[in-house]
Amino acid sequence: MIFIANIIVIKMDILEIKDTIKKFLEQETQQELNDTALNLVDKGMIDSFGMIKLITFIEEEFNMDVDLDSMGAESFNSIDNLAEQIKKWKANRETTENDENNSLNP
Repeated sequence: MIFIANIIVIKMDILEIKDTIKKFLEQETQQELNDTALNLVDKGMIDSFGMIKLITFIEEEFNMDVDLDSMGAESFNSIDNLAEQIKKWKANRETTENDENNSLNP
């Protein structure tokens, strides 16, 4: 039962991330985005300047550094992919912080 609860929390977190990105992109593009799987670059919804603004927004909103070297372009092509990548970054950061805290408190 605990396992199921954890999955629900993760899914809710992903949905919150998607919603946050969606609202930002809708404001920036002045267009409604109904499909979170839509390829934003191929459909002309976001250009290189828009990508820089999006990366800056992600870093500020989710309090993280976007590591462009560790990911492919497909990570940024849709809201769905972005949300998954942010979730991974957050999980990796939390794991690293927990490991650091545990090593400081033997």
